[in-house]
Amino acid sequence: MASSKQDISLYSKIFNVLPAPAIVFFRKRGAKPMANDAARQLFGTQLMPLVRSQFFREQSDVTRKYPASELPWILALAKGVGAVRDDLFLQRKESEAPKRLKAFAMPIFEGKNIIAVVATFQEI
Repeated sequence: MASSKQDISLYSKIFNVLPAPAIVFFRKRGAKPMANDAARQLFGTQLMPLVRSQFFREQSDVTRKYPASELPWILALAKGVGAVRDDLFLQRKESEAPKRLKAFAMPIFEGKNIIAVVATFQEI
């Protein structure tokens, strides 16, 4: 049986070869999200703003900040169920065109407790 250190190394390698951007958000307050290489390419290296809202959505031809409480990873942490949104727009810099994203999030449990959420993203 592999040691815990070997398990972490293996999981890290698997996580980083995923072609889709993926981020693990931990329930523990102040814990930094963990992202694979594809997510760091999409979002940059500063992931904490993803916990707050740097996303936008269009409603009736008006662009508004996406409510943080409706982001799929926040919903999955709060309710313990999977969540999907396909109306996310990401604009990291004003000079960049917004990217439309679909986000999927699923909670990770340890016993009955939610310890984290894994979120994956797809450009649409």
